[in-house]
Amino acid sequence: MPPKDTQKDKTSEEEEVLQAVVLADSFNTRFKPLTLNTPRCLLPICNVPMLLWTFESLALAGVEEIFVFCNAHSDQIKEAIQTSRFAQPAAGLRIVPVVSPRTMSVGDAMRELDEKQLISSDFILVAGDVVSNLQIDRVVREHKERRRKNKDAIMTMVVKRSGAFHRTRPVGDTSVFVLDPETSECVHYEPILAEPRRRNILLPREVLEKHAEVEVRNDLIDCAIDVCSVDVPVLFSENFDYQDLRRDFVHGVLTSDLLGKSIYCHVVEQGYAARVRDTKSYAAVSKDIISRWTYPLVPGDNLPGGDEYEYRRGNRYISKDNVMMSRTCTIGNDTILGPSTRIHDNARIENSVIGPRCSIGPGTIIRDSFIWNDAYVEGSCVIEGCIIGQSVHIGTGSVVRKGCLIGDGTRLGPKANVVEFKRISREKPEDEDEEEGDEEKHELNGLVNGLADTVLELGEHAEAYVWPDTVGADVGADGRSSSAARDADSEDEETEAWGNLKHLRMGDEGFDPYFSDTDSSEEEEESSLASPASGVLLTPGGHPIPDFTLGPRSSANFRSECISSLERALAEGHTVDDAAIELKTLRMASNVTMTEVREVVVEFVVGLVKGDPGSAVQKNNITPVVERWAGLIINLVASERVEVLLLLQKTCARLPNYLSAFKFFLYAFYNEDIVDSLSIRAWLKDPRSREGVGKASEGNMEVCWKQGVQTLAVIEADEEDSEDEDDE
Repeated sequence: MPPKDTQKDKTSEEEEVLQAVVLADSFNTRFKPLTLNTPRCLLPICNVPMLLWTFESLALAGVEEIFVFCNAHSDQIKEAIQTSRFAQPAAGLRIVPVVSPRTMSVGDAMRELDEKQLISSDFILVAGDVVSNLQIDRVVREHKERRRKNKDAIMTMVVKRSGAFHRTRPVGDTSVFVLDPETSECVHYEPILAEPRRRNILLPREVLEKHAEVEVRNDLIDCAIDVCSVDVPVLFSENFDYQDLRRDFVHGVLTSDLLGKSIYCHVVEQGYAARVRDTKSYAAVSKDIISRWTYPLVPGDNLPGGDEYEYRRGNRYISKDNVMMSRTCTIGNDTILGPSTRIHDNARIENSVIGPRCSIGPGTIIRDSFIWNDAYVEGSCVIEGCIIGQSVHIGTGSVVRKGCLIGDGTRLGPKANVVEFKRISREKPEDEDEEEGDEEKHELNGLVNGLADTVLELGEHAEAYVWPDTVGADVGADGRSSSAARDADSEDEETEAWGNLKHLRMGDEGFDPYFSDTDSSEEEEESSLASPASGVLLTPGGHPIPDFTLGPRSSANFRSECISSLERALAEGHTVDDAAIELKTLRMASNVTMTEVREVVVEFVVGLVKGDPGSAVQKNNITPVVERWAGLIINLVASERVEVLLLLQKTCARLPNYLSAFKFFLYAFYNEDIVDSLSIRAWLKDPRSREGVGKASEGNMEVCWKQGVQTLAVIEADEEDSEDEDDE
């Protein structure tokens, strides 16, 4: 019979209310100017405020009481809580807003939590911009079981294993976790920024002395979900220099000889969890929701906001509430149309989210963008890779290029021409110097001077200011003002420095932290913290490898080495992520373009299909082969879908055995979401799709092109049938 004390402990734990603390403030300025008038946690993601996604995640975990710490725009947050379904008695949640004007960092929030004595037992600490379908209650039980054996185990961090190139992996704000493989104890933590680049970390000697074996993990995404004991707020109160949860608190606890506390990691292998840390992760998480990786939290099924959507083939979600679409408009895959939205003649929308009560004018093209509620876009506009805020008006014939953030209420156009990565607001940038303000102000009917003599034409009737690229770059990671940030630790400054922040921007796809084509030996020398003999070399997969320099290889050798790598991956059953890492490593060593990498991969995949030309065996083999390697092709394709179709066409045109099979490959590529109907149509219109590729395949390109026309007709007919069935 177990001791009475143990029975009492278990009984009291069963009676404890599971509590959570939500940090509504982000303590950085990465979303400005979109957050000038709206708190970041209430910005919509897939037409639902981020905070409601977090509440839904906690409700799934069985949380009964939630404390929401807020500072900026606290009145809006309180109103959003009161009007949400989570505040209703049927939800079974008690949500308490805690307004804290003094809170300027996570550390301040934890100290106030300790001061107010709101927490009575172990609790979940989570950011207010987390989307998750994880069963966090399991992590809580694991944490409590560990605490029964070791009272010094004060925190369990939830991390998720991912590939090096997963779209939710934050390039400019990642981490290295050093774990004891037997106990999952985190014995060392190291933040890794995009700039300055680092190739090594330095492990304290004590770590290796105390632990017979450790794992250096650079393949983990920090989910911003922690299970904490009541000791955590107390430690923040005792150490006023703790501001950031990871860089200060976790690092401080793990390196302290006096505290004697331990922190553990729970590595998630299944399920979904991601934090919207910046505009780049905003786009990535939105795509994951649309692609249903967050199931059951998806549009059309269990959306936290309560709106009802009709799910159609190709991950298209159309609100059931008064959406008006012209018969000549085109709604592409991976798209959401919010309630009371109007799409006019010949408008084209793909890979985008359109908010409630928006109007999209005739002939307008919107790609990879997010249009928030009550926006009005006139005709013949092109919007690509942007976030357009609430009640924005964009005039006729305007072009807004990738990476742009257009603040609430801004008016552009007509014929505005906004270059990449610009931030524009109706209000004057608050970080600008007052003396320079008049020079930077955009007259309503004139041209506006930006940085580096760039001239932005905002249109004749524009009401807007263009923000300098470096506005907000000197704000510390703890959210302190510019002057305070200058006095902060250099590591805090580097996190929010412009050189690092630029890699966290939506639409910035050109930076590869591991396989950059241009390396600075001087920069690497400065950023390395340890020599190869005493440190650990960082690789994307999170495994230590010997430190060596890859010598230059010829482009001719690249092809054979690439094929050998793919054959090994096939024979040994490597994952898609591992295969992609090896290919990109070879690319770096051989100094070849991504097009050459894609060409080899497409030819390899086509060549795996066996069977006589035109036979049923060949046709039946195509689907499983493409299904097996689709992830690798998608990983390498990025947005170059037309290019991969051209490569597939040239391969089948050059290899007679596969000429008649082109249409089946094309359909398989479509079914596996490598390409969509819009990209197939764009490929057919591309002049290169009808060009010859040498005497051996003269006329074969035309044969493939005609097969493509037939296949597209079948695909579009299938899509129309699917839509008709949905309408019924």
